[in-house]
Amino acid sequence: MSRHALDNLYDRMLSRLGLFFLGLAFVVNIGALIFIDAQLEKLEQARESVRLSRAVAATVQDIYVLLTEAESGQRGFLYTDNKDYLKPVIENDSQITSKLDTLRTLAVDNPAQVEMVTRVQTIAREKMKELNKSIAIQQMGQRDAAKALVMTDQGRQLMEDLDLEVTRFLSREDVVREQRVAKWEDILAAIRWGFFAVLFINVLLLLAGVNTITRDLRRRRAQVVLLDERATELASEVSERAAELRALTVHLQRVQEEERRTIARELHDELGGTLSAVKMDILMGRDAASKRGDEKSVMRMQRAIGAIDGAIQFNRRLIEDLRPTLLDNLGFEAALRSMTEQFSDRTGCHCTITLPDGELNLTPAQSTALYRICQEALTNVMKYAKAHTVRIALTNDGSFWRLVLADDGVGLEATKQMRSISHGLVGMRERLLALDGTFDIRGAAGEGTTLTATFPVVAPDGDGESERDHEGGEKNSLAQGTPP
Repeated sequence: MSRHALDNLYDRMLSRLGLFFLGLAFVVNIGALIFIDAQLEKLEQARESVRLSRAVAATVQDIYVLLTEAESGQRGFLYTDNKDYLKPVIENDSQITSKLDTLRTLAVDNPAQVEMVTRVQTIAREKMKELNKSIAIQQMGQRDAAKALVMTDQGRQLMEDLDLEVTRFLSREDVVREQRVAKWEDILAAIRWGFFAVLFINVLLLLAGVNTITRDLRRRRAQVVLLDERATELASEVSERAAELRALTVHLQRVQEEERRTIARELHDELGGTLSAVKMDILMGRDAASKRGDEKSVMRMQRAIGAIDGAIQFNRRLIEDLRPTLLDNLGFEAALRSMTEQFSDRTGCHCTITLPDGELNLTPAQSTALYRICQEALTNVMKYAKAHTVRIALTNDGSFWRLVLADDGVGLEATKQMRSISHGLVGMRERLLALDGTFDIRGAAGEGTTLTATFPVVAPDGDGESERDHEGGEKNSLAQGTPP
């Protein structure tokens, strides 16, 4: 397995390991919440059991106290015959009945308590019957019979039985309550230790997850830095290659212009001189044939002269296309006006030219670039624009030259700028870049196309002017179709 594949596998594992730790911490928290919820429910049940146990014990004690108060009231009435002592008996009777109902309700879920409640209820009712019976006998005037009934062991035995039941119940309830309190404390301890255990596990998992994710982020950041450095290096290399290509383009354009100039000179020197010499020989032959009266020879030579004149005109147009003599002899303005006039004659499209007053003071490189840009733009207008009017304007604000060429044709949509005329656009753009200028072309459908070229003003040097004057002298003779 390659090093790159191992690095990718390590990155994926590192990232997933950090997410695994965080996910595990989340699962542990959810489990802890479920555990704590269950323990809290058990704690609530234990608390409720303790509360019920205390409530049952308190109710049993209340019943015992009420019976004791009723018995005291009964004895006071029997000894004093004062009915005020009957008040506790009457009031406690209803309270005892209510307490017995409450006790039955509290103990309904505990079989042991239900059995105890049944015994307490039986004893309490028997005791109340005994009290009410003695009071009723006293009220009928049979005081001795009532005292005799009291002196029997029935009432004392009932109270002893009740006291024994209450004592036994309270002892058992104390044991049960202690057990439940211990269970409550165990649940609280389990919750407390569970909380600390979950907290400790969470801290470990979070530290592991954060550490893993931090390492992953550092590794990714390092990779990003490396990628940025690589991208910077690539951008620098691309910039260098672009600069080299641009320099090569400028060089090729300059070489192309030199080759055009050389070819034009060769065409003029060689082909132009040859055609001129042949024409002169045919002219002398025609004159000789005319003196001899050879009309057929005169006609043939006349046709030959016409063909030679056509070849000379073709040679002249070819020379002008390769290197316009007006550009070297009279400058950019004259060359531009001549080119637009020929364009209007060929296409019928009207051209208007707006130039600054006075001499333009363009360098030879700027003049050549502007001329070629206009030439390529007019060629595109002729081929694609279907325009009726072309407007060419050159302005100078002291720092920059600005060339605007606009037509009223079909327009150049942005999505179609890289089609068949893209090479021409690239050529124009490269010529502007060679002049440290900018190039822009826009054109919505049906609204024509506007080409804008901007480049800085550069003062022409003397050497360039001398070279242009020298080349202009040669081109002047080339335009006339005669040897220099």
